[in-house]
Amino acid sequence: MDKYIGNNFHSLHYGDFKVLGYDTISGKRQRYIVKFSKTGTIKSAARYAIASGNVKDPYYPAILGVGCVGNVVVKGNNYIYQTWQNMLRRCYDPQRHNYSSYGGRGCRVSKRWLCFEYFLEDICTLPGYNLSNILSGKLVLDKDTLKLGNKIYSKETTQWLSVKENTEARNTITYSKKYDIFDAIGECIAHEVTLNQAVIITGYAKTTLHAHIYKNKWLGKGYRLLRV
Repeated sequence: MDKYIGNNFHSLHYGDFKVLGYDTISGKRQRYIVKFSKTGTIKSAARYAIASGNVKDPYYPAILGVGCVGNVVVKGNNYIYQTWQNMLRRCYDPQRHNYSSYGGRGCRVSKRWLCFEYFLEDICTLPGYNLSNILSGKLVLDKDTLKLGNKIYSKETTQWLSVKENTEARNTITYSKKYDIFDAIGECIAHEVTLNQAVIITGYAKTTLHAHIYKNKWLGKGYRLLRV
């Protein structure tokens, strides 16, 4: 009786898995079919990898605790992978410089797009797709203009826009939002004001206010704007 088949093992980085049986399709010796407990991923693994715990699960959420690469090679897709990773970081990494404007406000990535493999499959179907312009940095992902108030990056709600179009759309949305203004001791001195009204109240330029909201920082005179 093979001591591997039917038994559970622990990988170094991807949780527990169970050996289901021999891999008879690969034609290689000492290979088994394993199934990971957390994700349900089924794959072929060598005996030495099973014994050492070096079996990898491509669908394990190893990136920020939510994302996985999937069954795809990152090499050759580096720029697209960086775009995908930055999207995740905006939404799930509190240390990210713009997290307060995304994850801090409830922005999330759809379950399908938490996997790079599926993100890579879908991006060519999005409005505005042009691979050469994407790779040259001329196009960026936008989740705000197809559906006003949207907070989800997904195949249904996202498109490619030029950098200029994205900036203009973001500014338009930002300037129409309502904010509460607080003073240095934390008292609300104005409720549900627009950015234009905040300019009059605080004496700061609109671009300065916008930048501080984006970075979630206090203004020099002690004012702070929070989105309602």
